[in-house]
Amino acid sequence: MTENHEYIGHEGETRPAPSWLTDILTPEASAIAGFAFAALSLLGQGTVGLALEAITFGASYGPDHVGAVYSLLAVGNLVLAALALLLSRRTLRAESGPAPWTGHLARAATIVAAAGVVACLIAIVGGLVTG
Repeated sequence: MTENHEYIGHEGETRPAPSWLTDILTPEASAIAGFAFAALSLLGQGTVGLALEAITFGASYGPDHVGAVYSLLAVGNLVLAALALLLSRRTLRAESGPAPWTGHLARAATIVAAAGVVACLIAIVGGLVTG
């Protein structure tokens, strides 16, 4: 590494030093995290949905708000599915030639996250229609 924070590659070529985020989010880590978030988006009531519910309704809500609560929980899971899609896209676009299994895991995360998106959209529409 040089004084101006650049890496010197082969044949003297220089490129900017990777940031701490790219050091953490390797293609392998992105594939694993993406699949985990995709699975969580299908498992239902998650922390993100509960946080949205707590922020929106506080400690209690009336029976006329049940549909809105279901919709908020689904929005929380939709956020997880979107995060999974972003992470798996990052893995699939990696230029550094990640390990062979990462592409398979990222593609599986994309399929599971897409199913999560569909389930979340159904839940949101159902919550809004019945609420």
